[in-house]
Amino acid sequence: DIADANAAVLRMALQAPAKFRNSMKKESTYSLIWDSGASISISFNKSDFVGTMESVGVGTKLKGIAKGLSIQGKGHVLWSALDERGMLRHLKLPAFYVPSARVRLMSTTSAMQAYPEEKIELTAMQARLSGKSNDPTKGAVVALASPSNNSPTCLA
Repeated sequence: DIADANAAVLRMALQAPAKFRNSMKKESTYSLIWDSGASISISFNKSDFVGTMESVGVGTKLKGIAKGLSIQGKGHVLWSALDERGMLRHLKLPAFYVPSARVRLMSTTSAMQAYPEEKIELTAMQARLSGKSNDPTKGAVVALASPSNNSPTCLA
């Protein structure tokens, strides 16, 4: 029965998140770079977006480090990462759809605007979104400094 199979998968995910994550296909997880210099998040993957995507106009391009990349739309991404308790934390953030981007960037500025009751603590080794202690759906998320890009990066 499909309902029983889905329930078993959910139980495994909740009871042993590391084993569940390791059992997933490589394509099911991805790196999410936390970028304090970005004013809005970006993703190259249309399936990251939820709800409607609005047009940004023909020829609209990114500025800054990713200068010149074409923006194909604006909407909200829904990214999920494990929090410090091993539970999935969902982050819904405004973002640009940029098919030619090579990475997913989470703007820490827009994260703070979307979750104003939280804070981001930054050290030399990590960034930590504080979460809300009285809300089990908003656990703290940690992004460790990645050796490949020297930026806080978490698995989503």
